[in-house]
Parts: sequence; C-alpha cells; structure tokens
Amino acid sequence: LLARITNVDKLMQIKKLTLTNFRNHETYTHTFKNEVTVIIGPNGTGKTNILEAVHYLSTAKSLRTRYDVEIIAYDKKFCFVQGDISNENDSYGLEVQIIRNPKYENVSSKKVKINKLAKRVSSLTGLFTSVLFTPEDIEVLTKNPSTRRKYLDSVLTQTDTKYKITLSNYIKAVRQRNKVLEMMREFPSYADQLDYWTEKILTMGTYIQQKRIELIESFDKSLVSRMKELDLGKEMIKIEYLMSEITPRRLLEYKVKERAAGRTLIGPHKDDFIVRVDHHNIARYGSRGQQRGIVLGVKLAEIDFIE
Repeated sequence: LLARITNVDKLMQIKKLTLTNFRNHETYTHTFKNEVTVIIGPNGTGKTNILEAVHYLSTAKSLRTRYDVEIIAYDKKFCFVQGDISNENDSYGLEVQIIRNPKYENVSSKKVKINKLAKRVSSLTGLFTSVLFTPEDIEVLTKNPSTRRKYLDSVLTQTDTKYKITLSNYIKAVRQRNKVLEMMREFPSYADQLDYWTEKILTMGTYIQQKRIELIESFDKSLVSRMKELDLGKEMIKIEYLMSEITPRRLLEYKVKERAAGRTLIGPHKDDFIVRVDHHNIARYGSRGQQRGIVLGVKLAEIDFIE
C-alpha cells in the first residue's frame, strides 16, 4: 500500500523492528529492505502480532485488546516494542515499554523513548503513521457505535496531538459531569459545579466533532474513487456522520432529562457513522463480501487522509 502513496519519500517508513516478550514473540528482530514485505508461516506463529507491533509504534495503543497488559507474554513482567524509522531527511529510534503491575491484574505502566530519551506518549503522534487492516475490521461496520467511534479516534489521534489531548480531557470531563448529575439528585446545590463541567465539555466537544466532520468528509470523498479502483464502485456510496451535536441550545433542551438520568446524554461520546450503498445501510443489508470490500475501501481512504 505504501507504493500507492505519492509522497512516500517524505513519510517515515519502518526499517527495523525488534520485539521482546510481545505476545508470543520472546525475541524477534526483522530488518525491512523493500517497500513490500510478505510474512508467511503456520497458524499461531505470530504473523498478525508483528503487524500489531508495527501499528503499536504509531499509537502506543492496541486495537485488539482492552488493556495494554494483554500484549505482554503470559509469564513475563514486561515487553518492548522497538523500531527504527526514517525518511529521506530524518531517522528516529522509537521504543515503547509496557510493565506489568504485580498487584493488579489489568494494570500496567507505559514508557516511551525517542532516540533513547524519555518522552510523553503523545510525542509519537504524527511521527510514524500506519494503517492496520485485519479481518476483525469488518466490526467497524457491523458492531456497536462505540467501535466506530474508537476507529475514528484511532485515525485522528495518529495525526493530531491536540485532538488526542482534547479527547482524553473530554472523557474525564464527562465522567466528572456525570458524577455531579448523580449527586444533584440528593443535593441540588451541586448545580454550580454542573455549569463548570458543562462549559468544559461544550468547548472540547465542539472541537472533537469538528475534526470528526473533516475526517468523514475526507473519507466520503476518497471512498468513491477507491471503490472504483477495487472494481466495487458501481453503486452509490456515502458515509453519513450521525453526530450527537453538542451546543448550548441542545444542552439546555436535555437539561431535565440529564438530571433524571444522572448522565450526559449528548456529545461526541454518543456519535456514530454509517456507510450507505444505494441509500441502504451496508451493515444491515450488505452481504459479507460487500462489507469486506467497503472496509478495505475505508482503509484506503484512511491512507489518503493520513497522506
């Protein structure tokens, strides 16, 4: 897929990958010499794990697991993912380390280094980008809205540091606001705190949704041409953003309902999107083959957006 990108010389490409205690790879090193690398081997030898590790260097986050600790080999205390990346002008050594917490099953700590210097996880954003395509990606179409939101966020957090920070802060603010809404059932005086958190989620939520609009519009534009390249573009294809718009007016409209429910009912955490083929939701009415073709088209559109 890299060969399809016009400015490939400017993008960082991985030159070397080293894994230590990463899933079933106790030690693994590979040097990439060509634009296209094919990994072959029997089932269960860890081919997909290698792809996951490459993507992990982009995001320091796994799309296949809920907790980071799950990528550490079963009987090990830590794991390393290390990679050398470069383009025509620069080169970097990346390292992500996950350390298991001995007291709590699903808890771990994460350390990031760039050229052997300790950095924040957000420092990886935009440095080395990748697009991971796996059979499980069909769930982006067929599963629940949270899966689709997670997908949108996985693309945007690779390319926009501000989005990554804003999203994290927004999630925390919604949790705090929900706590206040719950407390207001017994203590109406908490209303003053509610105004504070409402302003927070309004500012951050507006930014998040604007960036998602830009991403969906980019996908919508690229998907048509990409599906034609795949010889799957005979029908009309449209990505529709189902935005739970967050505005002062809508927050006021939902004020009574939110206090009764004890939680925030509108905002980016309620967003969704669907793909329509000839006006029909592909998740409901498309065949398995159509769905897989659409997902591949979306992944190619993702490459266009990152480029």
